[in-house]
Amino acid sequence: MRGILKKLAIFTITVTIVLSAVPTSANAAQDPFLNGIISIAGNNALDNKGILWSWNDKTFEAVPILEDVKTISEGNAAIKMDGSVWTWGRKSGNIELPDGGYYYFNSFDQPSRLEGLDNAIDISGNYVLKADGTVWSLEGLCEYQTPNDTCAPDASVEEKRKPGRIGELEDIVAIEGRGYFPVALAKDGTVWFWGRDKYSDPFLPGKLYQSGIEPTDFKKAASISTGMIFSASWDVYIINRYAIYGLTTPNFNVAKLAPGVTAVSGAMDDVGDTYAYSFVLMKDGTVSYWIWPTEDKKLFPVKGLSQAIAISAKSEGGGTVIHKDGTVSSWGKMSNFYGDDKYKYDHKIIPKKVVKGIGIRLNGKYLLMENQSRMINGSVFVPIRGLFESLGGSVNYANNIVTIKYGSNLIKMEVGKQEAAVNGTSLKLPSPIQVVKGRTMIPLRFVAQTMGAKVVWDGKNREVLLTL
Repeated sequence: MRGILKKLAIFTITVTIVLSAVPTSANAAQDPFLNGIISIAGNNALDNKGILWSWNDKTFEAVPILEDVKTISEGNAAIKMDGSVWTWGRKSGNIELPDGGYYYFNSFDQPSRLEGLDNAIDISGNYVLKADGTVWSLEGLCEYQTPNDTCAPDASVEEKRKPGRIGELEDIVAIEGRGYFPVALAKDGTVWFWGRDKYSDPFLPGKLYQSGIEPTDFKKAASISTGMIFSASWDVYIINRYAIYGLTTPNFNVAKLAPGVTAVSGAMDDVGDTYAYSFVLMKDGTVSYWIWPTEDKKLFPVKGLSQAIAISAKSEGGGTVIHKDGTVSSWGKMSNFYGDDKYKYDHKIIPKKVVKGIGIRLNGKYLLMENQSRMINGSVFVPIRGLFESLGGSVNYANNIVTIKYGSNLIKMEVGKQEAAVNGTSLKLPSPIQVVKGRTMIPLRFVAQTMGAKVVWDGKNREVLLTL
């Protein structure tokens, strides 16, 4: 095992040689735009080669995550061409133990296949739709499953974290798993939803009724979005905590506000009571949005966007669009605040073109880091903790001293100093390590000076190819 960790550390360092010659600043003029995109979901995008890209709202710099992908979600999960489900990234939460206590978990994982989820055709939030019309959780969520051995009180933590079937849903053709109340549309036009009632008690999937008598028929529904269902004529039905008592009439009609509507994507608040951030894609390629309350019957244009062909809403007013040329624009949340007994909004939306970041492959597979590298004074820096811990090493930070252990190697460095001790030997750093927004960053060139591995720069795809 030590030998493996040592090899991993070797290749990590060598990346510096290649990357230090390639600028990594977000939206820099020399960075190419993300292109060839055919599908978006939040801050994730799928290109025409089957590669999934992801970015954050600080840099808008996309990095490749996974390949051979068929369907993406707004979270850290996707469906590959073979119907398998893959997850990655930060995973945290807690599971109740038989003795009444809780088991807490928090990890950052490389992409891995979820066992027990095959033949998947759609994915949204924490849910997967299988080809047989059943709906499954990505992990756990026992409160929405019928009694089974995996969710039994005495089941192990490992068992409770496994994917499980949600309720007894069947013949489902579409799902929307984001928001407080996930929604499923069945083949017969009935709508099912689940979540927690006004007392915060979980309830299993049940039919959405109209006036408490007949199931609401959405067989010709135009679409479903977070907390909302749209009829073929663009009537909007809001799915909030009160929908459990039945729906009566549509809340409003989008087509009356926007005659040229072709798609709507929205994001509900945490309790499903308001629908403050919803975006409307028009036939002419422009985008508008409405904010709570919709009684104002007013749409606001998103300035700076044109030739949009797809829209995906993010939380708190953020959004992403695909342009006709296959490029992507994205923006973060709208600032807001309470005051004068009214909910007020800054209304500032500044779309940014998403650019391509630098991908790193290890033996042909993408290597993920939780935080991206940065160019500082002409040198590439990477977060120490995220890099080495993802490779199985350990990082300790105390009194401005950073101690890195991986395999049989031990490195000590002091923030602001331009020297390091490697296994007791003092070496000079090309640049001192720095703390940027609370993260300790190390110059990758230092590693290249002390270790080596086979490295190839793929300029066409902006990837570092590492072979061990």
